[in-house]
Amino acid sequence: MPASEAGADGDRLLTLAFAIESNPSAYALLIGAGVSKSAGLPSAWEVITLLTAQLAHLRGESPPDPVEWYESTYGEKASYDLVLKRLAPTSFERQPLLRKQFETSDGLNGNPSPAHHAIADLAVLGAVKVIVTLNFDRLIEAALRQAGIEPTVIVTDADIEGMPALHTIDCCVIHLHGDYLNPDSMLNTDDELVEYSFPRQRILKQILRDYGLIAVGWSATYDTALRNAVAAGYRERYTLTWIEPYEQSRLAGELARLKNASMVKTSADDGLGRLADGVKSLRARKARHPLTVSTAIETAKRELSGGTVRIGLHDTLASELRRLHELDDIRNPIGRSDEPYSDVAERIDEASKVVCGLAATLAFWGDTVTDRWWLGELRRFGVVGQGGGATRLLERRLVAGVSLFYAAGVAAVAAERYDLLNRLFSMNQLDHQRTVDESFARRLGADNFPGEPRPRAVVRPILDEVLGVPDERLDEWWQQFEVLRYTYLLMRSPSYRQLFEENQSYEAQRRNALKMAGEVRLGVVPHEAKEYEQRAEAAEKEAAFAMRGIVGLIWPGSVHVMAARGASRDRGIPVALQLAADVEAEGQSHPLVASGFAENPTPLVVALRAVSDALGSRGDEIARMSQGGYIPMSVWLDGVSSG
Repeated sequence: MPASEAGADGDRLLTLAFAIESNPSAYALLIGAGVSKSAGLPSAWEVITLLTAQLAHLRGESPPDPVEWYESTYGEKASYDLVLKRLAPTSFERQPLLRKQFETSDGLNGNPSPAHHAIADLAVLGAVKVIVTLNFDRLIEAALRQAGIEPTVIVTDADIEGMPALHTIDCCVIHLHGDYLNPDSMLNTDDELVEYSFPRQRILKQILRDYGLIAVGWSATYDTALRNAVAAGYRERYTLTWIEPYEQSRLAGELARLKNASMVKTSADDGLGRLADGVKSLRARKARHPLTVSTAIETAKRELSGGTVRIGLHDTLASELRRLHELDDIRNPIGRSDEPYSDVAERIDEASKVVCGLAATLAFWGDTVTDRWWLGELRRFGVVGQGGGATRLLERRLVAGVSLFYAAGVAAVAAERYDLLNRLFSMNQLDHQRTVDESFARRLGADNFPGEPRPRAVVRPILDEVLGVPDERLDEWWQQFEVLRYTYLLMRSPSYRQLFEENQSYEAQRRNALKMAGEVRLGVVPHEAKEYEQRAEAAEKEAAFAMRGIVGLIWPGSVHVMAARGASRDRGIPVALQLAADVEAEGQSHPLVASGFAENPTPLVVALRAVSDALGSRGDEIARMSQGGYIPMSVWLDGVSSG
């Protein structure tokens, strides 16, 4: 299957999972022969081959190809219903003949397949309560019982007449064609499948009227009554989803087009398995459909580009922020829970996506007016909960804060809105001991959450939607954000100013000594020139010592920044060095300085180079730990290359 087709099938299953989760018990399953095939039961063609071989044996013949023999002998196509009629004219005679296909002396022939277990999973979740099967086997019931569910099984017309209201049954399995244990209920010939009994028509009409339909492994070729019932009675308020790995027959294709069916070309095991997994995941995360994020971003872009008052965008953002604040996991961050932290974090991540998308959009295309719509709200997500319990659970509110911080921050870097970046970094809250104000540049940094994939796993797809640039460009902006975050923290360290001044003083002494040495040499006084050169060398060592002190103020963590080996064989951060070169060349006119991120270019240049040295040293450590003795030229500090 082409990747694009597989991706489309995945999208259709995701949409169906959201529909089922949003409307529990509103869908019914229609299960065809394709669901039981992987459980070890013979296919219809295999049954035909077995039956024609038995018929030939009764006539004293053993043909190499029983099907070919049958068609030659009887002058008709060896269809399932015709062969069965010749072997067993009545349903009672057919029952023991077919029973051999479904049972052994030890019980069921075959075990429930992954598809059967997925059906049971959907039933356990309460997502699906009505299961209509066209198969004679009882593997669905076996899977349900293994999952702890005792289903109501409807087989005969009498069962239908005596059943309670369908919506009151917790789990109902309806054998529309009967099952092998009730021979008078079995429908399998063309004559029997042309028209159903009145009770079967009535229950089928109710299902097609009241429920969405998910057809799995149903060919729709032989069952005229069911095909006609779906064509006439299925109400399209719910999309008909049809899971089938093969090309449809002409009749099935016509029905699918008539009902605007959503076709998913995959096996029953795969399709039902992914559907059940999707519903489980959504149930655990209380997720929203990802299209909601895309729609919110596109709507925000349109409003920002329209030059209007943008009241709608303001109200949408306010509504989404309110929804996020009201999330139980954020509203009550008390740190006591029997749930795994990962489940809590996943729910918060999911609930944060729309807010992050809107904040990133506003950070890139907005202005100081729109910044006020969300910037103050970020402070509320930087608060650590109070009370007893695990520290990580007390910090659960920060999960949303980190994602929002990175989404807006990287977008601000992309737009060169360094004034906004400065405001983001300078926001603060009391630290964990509630004694010192802690900058958000430190509190919400990725290195504050070691061993966790966030924020990148959550924010990266959102920024792809907002910015729409190649991976390499987005990587560059992400690295700039991290480098500038470290630079901000360094420049505001109490020790930085003193060490910077020492470094610059010794650098000035070095330059002055070299200048004097040059002038003395021009006057042909070599011994005095040597003295000045020694002074320059000593000043250079002192300047380097002060620089090492500056580098020592930085504690690099596992962040998405690339360290690369340069011409000097020392490893540095190319993004940081390029920023330093640009600031040095442009001086006061560089946007970082002009925006107020730094008052003067020189302290910023020194800080950027110190960040490069500190993070580069961390890159050296990672490179030396590489397998096989090979030391790579470049490494990512978080181990993730790109994308």
